Amino acid sequence: MRVLVVDDNRNFARFLYGALATRGYRSRTAFSIADALGAAAEEKFDLFLLDIRVPDGDGRELAARLMAEHGATPDQVLFMTALETDQIGDVSTVSAHAVLRKPFRLNGLLQILQDLVTK
Repeated sequence: MRVLVVDDNRNFARFLYGALATRGYRSRTAFSIADALGAAAEEKFDLFLLDIRVPDGDGRELAARLMAEHGATPDQVLFMTALETDQIGDVSTVSAHAVLRKPFRLNGLLQILQDLVTK
């Protein structure tokens, strides 16, 4: 499974990259919406792990663009955020998954990935 991790916190994105790699997932990091769109134009991803708030835009808008421009589906989009629940808004049109609230347990993310692999 190929995962694009999009988070402007470079340390956190690199941590996720390493954690996924040690478990056999192939991933790539992007630190902005522009980087993410560039990566999606270059490679096909099975899952987009998107921070909702990034400096150059909104992860929800990025998800919509990934769907419109790169054929992503709501089942391939998973959001993560440190925002409060009332600040997140409705993501159901761009993600089939619950939002992972930072800090989250890595095992929770790995379980979601495993569920996607076995579908």
